[in-house]
Amino acid sequence: MSETTTTPVKTHRTNPNANPEGSAFLITLLQRYVDQVSGRTRRELQLAQEIDARPGGRATAEQAVRSWRALPVETRAAAVGAEAAAADHRARVDEDALLAQARRAFRARGVRSPQGFSVRAATSGRTPVGAPPFTLPAVEADGPLTPKQTTDAATRPDETAPDPDGAGAVLGNPPPVAASAVAGTLYRIRYVGLYCKRESSWDGGSNSDEPYVSFNMTDDANHSWAKRTGVYGDVDKKESRGAMPDPLVLYGPAHTPSDRTYISALVTEHDFGDPEKIKKAWHDAATLGQCVAKYYGVDVDQAVVDSAANLLNLVFNLGDDVIGWDSVVLWPESWEWFAAQPLLTYKGITYHFFLFHTDNDSEFYTFYRIDRLN
Repeated sequence: MSETTTTPVKTHRTNPNANPEGSAFLITLLQRYVDQVSGRTRRELQLAQEIDARPGGRATAEQAVRSWRALPVETRAAAVGAEAAAADHRARVDEDALLAQARRAFRARGVRSPQGFSVRAATSGRTPVGAPPFTLPAVEADGPLTPKQTTDAATRPDETAPDPDGAGAVLGNPPPVAASAVAGTLYRIRYVGLYCKRESSWDGGSNSDEPYVSFNMTDDANHSWAKRTGVYGDVDKKESRGAMPDPLVLYGPAHTPSDRTYISALVTEHDFGDPEKIKKAWHDAATLGQCVAKYYGVDVDQAVVDSAANLLNLVFNLGDDVIGWDSVVLWPESWEWFAAQPLLTYKGITYHFFLFHTDNDSEFYTFYRIDRLN
């Protein structure tokens, strides 16, 4: 009797952090912008000028809208809801009504803690980012890091150039790095590793995951910049990995920012896509969300992460599967508070705070440290 081979069926992944209402608002604004709909509101015209002023801003918006319109109706409805997917984006809308819609769509995701970081609301069912006691699954005992082969060469600590494939390279406009000779305390934020709690049930035919992490950082001073890790090879359930390249500095060295800093991390399973293009797509989506946040009175975190990321895989045709995204908001007082805390250890990784990434299938944690440098 001949054997029967069963091909795994790739299932539609729904991220628990997705904000369909926010996604609908973003794609509606982008369609109105691209089509130059008559009778746009004052804020919409300001938003158009802002997008036009960003390098590649209009091209990114046009690509997103083209891809969105090419999607089947059922796919669009699944992403933003049937009513929003069928709505006429050319309809005349009142300025106040549009502003009220934005504030409903980009609902608050957390509350500010006394220590200066934003903690997710308990009712949201999400991991409380940075919230004491920094709990991780109790059943997962600490263990050493498991070094395995990777598809990108790790950068040694004494190397300053990124690897040829772009891991560790910066994209965008980060705040200027402070010279060590300048008076005042300097800080930096580092990504220090990841842990796979549960691997994907479908991962392009391999028996392990090949994840990588794309980071986008923004602040209230209108900076937006991105980095990514290399692709981790052969990652199985209950395994951890260190930073790659190491060190992977996301911010700094810099003095304490005068306002908020946002770090958003996207864990992606490498199948057929180009990690460098996906880093750019994540950065582009975040930049558009940052523009919307500026003119509609909502936090960058709310506009960028849950709303823009929900559209990312649909409108940018990534070729790799988005596992999940999460973010942290650091207020000025966060930096010293974290730097003064004792380091925690989980699965061989020492860290100050973690983020959680899931698509209701695979589950990953990513870990971060804030260092005081002088």
